[in-house]
Amino acid sequence: MNLANPTQLRIWQQNLNKSLIAQLHLINTARPNDWDILILQEPWIGQTGTRSSPHWRVLYPNTHFMDNSKTQRSLIFVNTNIPTNSYEQVQFDNADVTGICITQGTQSTILINIYNDCNNNKSVDSVCDFLERKFPDDHVPDDVHIMLAGDFNRHHAWWEEDRNAHLTSSEAMLRPLLDLVYRFDLKMALPPGHPTLQASSTGNWTRPDNVWCTSHTLDLFIRCDTDPGLRGPNTDHVPILSALDTPVARNERAPTRNFRITDWEEFADHLDAVLSSSPEPGRITSNEEFRAALNVVTTAIKSTIEAHVPITKPLPHMKRWWTQELSELRRQKNRRSRESYRWRGLPNHPSHKHLREVCRQYAKLIEKTKKEHWEEWLLNASEKDIWTASKYATDPPIDGGGRTRMPTLNFTGHDGEPRRTTSNAEKSDALANSFFPPPPPRSHATRNRLTSLGSSREHRSRVLLASSKRTRRQGQTESRTSC
Repeated sequence: MNLANPTQLRIWQQNLNKSLIAQLHLINTARPNDWDILILQEPWIGQTGTRSSPHWRVLYPNTHFMDNSKTQRSLIFVNTNIPTNSYEQVQFDNADVTGICITQGTQSTILINIYNDCNNNKSVDSVCDFLERKFPDDHVPDDVHIMLAGDFNRHHAWWEEDRNAHLTSSEAMLRPLLDLVYRFDLKMALPPGHPTLQASSTGNWTRPDNVWCTSHTLDLFIRCDTDPGLRGPNTDHVPILSALDTPVARNERAPTRNFRITDWEEFADHLDAVLSSSPEPGRITSNEEFRAALNVVTTAIKSTIEAHVPITKPLPHMKRWWTQELSELRRQKNRRSRESYRWRGLPNHPSHKHLREVCRQYAKLIEKTKKEHWEEWLLNASEKDIWTASKYATDPPIDGGGRTRMPTLNFTGHDGEPRRTTSNAEKSDALANSFFPPPPPRSHATRNRLTSLGSSREHRSRVLLASSKRTRRQGQTESRTSC
């Protein structure tokens, strides 16, 4: 698969078992140049949010902003190079379901991330209700593509290996998922027989994770398979990697200037030299002269910035505390993971023991390196860094540096009708109308009062003007008389 192809939608899907170590491994492994969407089940959720990086925007379930609960088991990370105007979040009143609708021209791609509980089918029911409302006739148009990805926690001979026939879920638990599949003509994109989970207790490989899509979407899949080598520590699920042959709008990252490392003495000297060589401005008497003088100053500042403010280097996708030692140990872990998967039919093969050892070592090194980096930075902090350290220690961590995005806004228009924004322009208009509403209409009585008030003010002004004129004439007469 050509990961650099801009006409592909590239998706990494994985259950992280609520492990921070597994999530840190994922963030430092999934290069933003290679992946557009990260679909996560059971992510790590802290006091105020999850852990991310500036290369991703986090889409939380709708319930996260209501009760700030830590029980969400479904998140979607969106690459920041995808314009926020090209997608919107699909709202579900369920902490275990998140969705995103990506629009390109007349084509829409709806990705739904599902964590289905082992003891109920509330998540599947929420998705079914959404599809019923959106497609009342159970028919999905050809220009709309739907992909359901997640941990369904259901076992069936349709997708499980024959040796796991004893794991088949009960009819009551399977029926809602199968009804959803049959009703909307969904196809299984991940081929049957690909295991996605290795049980921690028995080491047995099963298939609770799956990928479903509408029948006309199946032809768009370039790839949909698992990669056991990329499984991180402290999680028993392997990632499912998908690529769809569909165009995705992307922004080119514009270069920015790093003002923090600028030598301001050299900057001031250069700016002073440029302004000194410019003609001395005279007295400004017109708008054109003001614009010309302003243009001279602006040009001088821009040329000085280009000469003395360096361009910011692109942010690496790995955290600052990530080291070469961690990268080398990760490569060892990936090799061991693939070898262990190759010999999964032999429970006593030594490759499984080697994998457990390197995973423990890798997880401990992540914790140790991250802690040592923080402590070393504090010990060597300069006077300027003290304020930064205070901010890190006192401010609540939100997304670990993830980029923000304004969610879809629901509001009531001036006509009293409910409105819903879908684009950035509509969001801007909604905020402007909310913060700067039009003035209330003036009643007839109000207009009469304002008219009478204006008349009385005009009358007083005339009286004061006449009085001042009389006083001035009297003063002039008295001065001539005294002379």
